[in-house]
Amino acid sequence: MKKSLLATTALAALGAVAVASPASAKFEVAVGGFMEQWFGYSDNSNTAVPQADVMEQHSDTEVHVFATQTLDNGLKFKATIEMEAEAGGGIDEQYLAVDGSFGRIIIGNEDQAARLMHYNAGSNGIGMEESDGTGAWIAGSSGALSNTNTHVAVSSDDNNVTYFTPRINGFQVGVSYIPEQNDNDTRTPNSATPNRTNDANRDNSYAVAVNYVNSFENLNVALSAGYTDGGVNVAGSEHAFTFGTRLGFGGFTLGFAYGEHDRDDGTAQNVNNFAVNLGYKAGPAGVSIGYTRGEDSPTDDKQDQIEIGGSYAIGPGVTAKSSLYYVERVNNGGTAADGVAIAGGLVLSF
Repeated sequence: MKKSLLATTALAALGAVAVASPASAKFEVAVGGFMEQWFGYSDNSNTAVPQADVMEQHSDTEVHVFATQTLDNGLKFKATIEMEAEAGGGIDEQYLAVDGSFGRIIIGNEDQAARLMHYNAGSNGIGMEESDGTGAWIAGSSGALSNTNTHVAVSSDDNNVTYFTPRINGFQVGVSYIPEQNDNDTRTPNSATPNRTNDANRDNSYAVAVNYVNSFENLNVALSAGYTDGGVNVAGSEHAFTFGTRLGFGGFTLGFAYGEHDRDDGTAQNVNNFAVNLGYKAGPAGVSIGYTRGEDSPTDDKQDQIEIGGSYAIGPGVTAKSSLYYVERVNNGGTAADGVAIAGGLVLSF
């Protein structure tokens, strides 16, 4: 209830400022977002997982509010507030961006540079990386073992300062500084540990990334590489590497991505994931086939995933998507998942 009230208050406050305050009359306020509604069925032959064969309905909806103004000197200021619209949702991200000939500066509650600049393998279906793939549909499977845009504990929406250079000859560099893990509000530093280096939260983390985008006649190229250092806490170190490639020719797109996440802080984890996807689009229709492989060395955890996906643009901002999944996951405890799933639905972008 508190989060819902906060989200409603934020919308009302922005609307009141935009209408009533002469000082903000030059700000243009807009509302956007997306809604994804999916329905699917999974069949898991791993009988160790209770209720493994299920019908599922999943939703992912966000409402975004933007306030933008460009000054006479060319500087552009943009405030963004993103709100989760599902039951129990609230403010997801909020940040300020400043754009100019120098590049872009972002400060606030937003992903860090290595995460924002990463190219995953892609999909014309629902998706196969992060929470889009089998981790959402097949019991016992793992989204963490299909995610090439892996990140350390501090980098998912913690307050940070990020700078992006202008894109020069196709290249762009981004750097982020994340002062403290779980700092995504107005909390003051821990008075008992003013240097904030002796508690369980990670401090002084940073990320560095570069990507490259260019076209050579009929060939489109996109490359990315990123590194995130988890800083320090009382337990030990943590870091992540990401790499991505997209090659487009005609209606075809070939994508490859790799992510590695290592921890030396008492948590046994050394995750290595890669993904490859081949997609084709013709007019409003698209199809793709993709594969992911994930391994976590300390637990001998291995997962293979295949996705066959399709999409059709029904109209502006309205797309139908579907995917057929297969996954097999094996670890020290035996077979954790071995099943198939089929799902489909609609995506509205507004």
